[in-house]
Amino acid sequence: MLRIQKPWIPKAIKYLWVGLLVFCLGLPLYVFTVSIDLFGLYGGMPSIREVENPENDLSSEVFSADGVSLGRYFRYNRSQATYNELPPDLVNTLLISEDHRFYEHSGIDLFAFFRVIKGVLTFNNSGGGSTLTQQLAKNLYTQNIDKSLDGPIAMLGSLPKRIIQKTKEWIISTNLEEKFTKEEIIAMYLNTCNFSSNAFGIKVAAETYFGKPPDSLNLQESAILVGMLQSPSLFNPKQNPDNALRKRNDVLLKLYRLN
Repeated sequence: MLRIQKPWIPKAIKYLWVGLLVFCLGLPLYVFTVSIDLFGLYGGMPSIREVENPENDLSSEVFSADGVSLGRYFRYNRSQATYNELPPDLVNTLLISEDHRFYEHSGIDLFAFFRVIKGVLTFNNSGGGSTLTQQLAKNLYTQNIDKSLDGPIAMLGSLPKRIIQKTKEWIISTNLEEKFTKEEIIAMYLNTCNFSSNAFGIKVAAETYFGKPPDSLNLQESAILVGMLQSPSLFNPKQNPDNALRKRNDVLLKLYRLN
């Protein structure tokens, strides 16, 4: 029996291979042009020196001659906390809630990335794809109003701007992973987070909401602060206690399931 091949099948296969080739060659080329900011189209990238020494706008505290604090002066109410000041419950809750493969990737979690792509194609959003390191890159650079990295292409619309921002976050996060240990990245991330109520960084957040240093936070308090990371105002325990309690329970349930 003579089998007649449909005329559109060879063309479809041809276009599929051409598309795959363009993607495989075009994606690395695009990432490279963003990394070097070709012709100034993408708005620049932080230098290696900036990545190695990220700035974090800190508050200043004034003391009297006898050591009594007279007040704190700041644009952002922020104080640094070292990794050793972070209790294990806080670190464990943060990683399980935000990036449970943190110690397995080098800044980009391919499993999470493909999960997001699948969610977009199936209209079933099952979670974000940003790693903790990418969120740190966002806090430090791409969404830091004091360090705008937007270029002419980003002005074309929200979609091009977001694509370029995401690409920069990938590049910056891999650089951060090369320059810092995992523990340093965790501390840097928590020091750059906005916890609402003019509390920036985990140290000020612990003082603001619980009147204690971060190393004294218990599991429930840690879950509240970690829950605030997704929406600081919505889950603010002072302004929206019911939302904060519900989010805390969601975080604790996830911790129970994945721990």
